[in-house]
Amino acid sequence: MGGGEGFGESMANVQTIYEGGELCAPGYVGQRFTIWGDPDGRTYTCADMGDGVADEHWDIFFRNSDSGWAWWVQMGSNIVTIEIVH
Repeated sequence: MGGGEGFGESMANVQTIYEGGELCAPGYVGQRFTIWGDPDGRTYTCADMGDGVADEHWDIFFRNSDSGWAWWVQMGSNIVTIEIVH
């Protein structure tokens, strides 16, 4: 739940960081997926990696903590189901 500061301006795929941008373990870079019940209805693409992101952990970027918190409140803190998009 960060404030979106101090992360640089681009992801590993050189795309500019964007709301809903996805960080994942290196083996998942390029993977596209949806999250069941996502209030934003997005299709996410893993476009970056992070030091704290490993195994089956995905990290969604929000520009500020208010929008990330609002999303999290709608999703809840339960385990979610993701669906890989081909």
